[in-house]
Amino acid sequence: FDSKQSGYTYQIYYDNSNKYEDWYYDGVYVHEHGIQKLNNKLKTVWNKNDIVGLRIDLDKWELKFMINDQQIGDIIKLHPDIKYYPAIAIGGNNDMKLKF
Repeated sequence: FDSKQSGYTYQIYYDNSNKYEDWYYDGVYVHEHGIQKLNNKLKTVWNKNDIVGLRIDLDKWELKFMINDQQIGDIIKLHPDIKYYPAIAIGGNNDMKLKF
């Protein structure tokens, strides 16, 4: 997600393994052609059965990441007139269910 070839990427990351100290990588990240534009550390306590999602407002071209219907991190301004591709990646000792 962070490479120059990926173009514009917007991601929320969480790793609940014991490999790193709490919140080492957790956060909302924005990369534009491989250059980090946002590193919004969350310092959020994650719990079993949390619901992680996102909301996109295409009238305002904004993206918000959510945990349990509460916005986390900053509102991210999207770029109109480019293609977006959703992707999900998990790390650590995570278990998830997807809902669309």
